[in-house]
This record gives sequence, C-alpha cells and structure tokens, in this order.
Amino acid sequence: MTCYWEGISSLVERHDPRRPYAEQYKIDSRQFVSLFRLCSPWPWGSHTEVLAERMFRLLDENQDLLIEFKSFAWCLDIIYYGEMNEKIKLLYRLHIPPALTENDHDCQSPLKGPLLSTTRPLKLTKPNRTCSFTFT
Repeated sequence: MTCYWEGISSLVERHDPRRPYAEQYKIDSRQFVSLFRLCSPWPWGSHTEVLAERMFRLLDENQDLLIEFKSFAWCLDIIYYGEMNEKIKLLYRLHIPPALTENDHDCQSPLKGPLLSTTRPLKLTKPNRTCSFTFT
C-alpha cells in the first residue's frame, strides 16, 4: 500500500491525528485514480480515467486537491452496495459541474458546446422577444 501514499505533499498535510480515525488520511488525484482503477467495477473501460477524475472533483468539496480516504470508501460503497437510485444520482452528478468542467479530458463534454458553459452567461429569450433573462 505504500505506493499509494507516496507523493509530492508531506505526511503532515495528509495526516491529522486530531480527527476521527476514518478521516485522518487524505489522498490526492493521482492516488485516487490509481485506487479507483483497482477497486471500481470498470477497471479498464475507455472512460474509467474520466470517471475517476470527475469523481475526485465531486468529492473534493473544499478544492484543496485532497480528499479524505473516507470519501473514497463512500463512493465505492455507493457503486457496489447502494440502491439503484443512489447509483443513478451519483452517475448523474458526474456529468454536471463541479465534476464536469470545460477543461475535461473527455472530448465530448457538453460544456464545450455553445449552449452550456461555466464561463459564458446563459441567455434565454421568449419567442415574442419581449423579455430576456441572463443567468451568470
């Protein structure tokens, strides 16, 4: 297991003994992708790496580029033992922001199209053109 805990950041950044045991250890994106490949039901699929990257972004709520190992275990629990509606919700959340970004490696990202974007405002106009709305 030591190969998963090596990395650029120090052990001090990844281990906080004041927290409950299940929340003490953190992993970065590279480690998460490696573990996801080994533990997910889709280890060698063509979209495994994209799913792993999106899952990591979804679990990294504070955007410090580290997630608690507990979060990794939670996502595997949903994938393997969750109710069908929980699995569908999780997979749906992987296809919307914050998991999905314009810089996603998936070339078919809908955010790259003209209708959806995280940087351009969405403009809606009624057919009679009397009123328009802008969402930013």
